[in-house]
Amino acid sequence: MALVAPVAALWWTAVLLLVPAQARPPVGAITLEATTTAALALTAATIALRFTDEPEPRPSVAAALLTLAVLAPTLLPARWDLFVTPGDPAWGPAHTGWAVLLGCAVLLWVLCGPEPLRRLGSGRGAGEGQRVRVGPGAAPRDAGL
Repeated sequence: MALVAPVAALWWTAVLLLVPAQARPPVGAITLEATTTAALALTAATIALRFTDEPEPRPSVAAALLTLAVLAPTLLPARWDLFVTPGDPAWGPAHTGWAVLLGCAVLLWVLCGPEPLRRLGSGRGAGEGQRVRVGPGAAPRDAGL
């Protein structure tokens, strides 16, 4: 995160500056929406890594987020409307919802982020009982030796 966040912030600033001023949406609110979307993606990936055996859950996380993005506008109740246009009277309350969603996503990411000491169902530590080959044609040997 420490390496990617500054680059993403520079990229986002450049994108916003390239939009003509008269067509530019409110910068703070649209940045909140983009940050929340990124946090949701990061949280979904963290949860997938934490609770599945899949080493790289990119396709499943991407599919879940795309499905959620497509279905959310139709499935959310009207009082939780997050997808409003800048002139809409619900613009302010919608962005309060975006802020709450961002807070929940970050909290869940922090809670699920630390790697568990041992995967459930695995009685062995990393490297125990595994055999490795070193070099072409080499005989296998114990990984822990």
